[in-house]
Formats: sequence, C-alpha cells, structure tokens
Amino acid sequence: LKKQGEQQALHHIGTLEHEESGRRLRVMTDAPGVQLYTANWLDGSNADISKDGVAYGQWQGLCLETQTYPDGILENETDHLDFAKGKCFI
Repeated sequence: LKKQGEQQALHHIGTLEHEESGRRLRVMTDAPGVQLYTANWLDGSNADISKDGVAYGQWQGLCLETQTYPDGILENETDHLDFAKGKCFI
C-alpha cells in the first residue's frame, strides 16, 4: 500500500482475452482491490441499449473496476485512503 503522497508502481491484475477476435485487455493498476461486474442485471430492455442500438442482455458485458477495498476505511492500514475536501476522485 502506498503512503499518502507516495506514488506506487502499476501492477498487472488480470488479462481478458477473446480467442475468436484476438482481442486482449491487460489491466494495470496501483489500487489494492478490483471489483468484477458481470452485467447480471441487464435484460435487453430499452434502458440497456447501447449507443449503436444494440440491446445488451444478461452477461453480455463485463467491467473490471480497480479501487480500494469496500471496507478500507475500517482497516488499520488506511494511509492509501485520502478523502480530503475538494479532492478529485478518478
């Protein structure tokens, strides 16, 4: 974990691959955790239509969201959490 004001090197947390198309996504982060979103709640309704007009259904998308741990504020090692007023969170 990085201390406040220190910069931590990126590390590889995973690779997503699609054999048929040859697409590959390597995910690098300096965050200690990752959340996997699997689109369980998409059902192809109008609210789930993409900008290209494709209706996405259940499990037709995923996302790896790098972040701190959900209970990080409760852990003893919270130096990497900085919730300063006016700080921009990306």
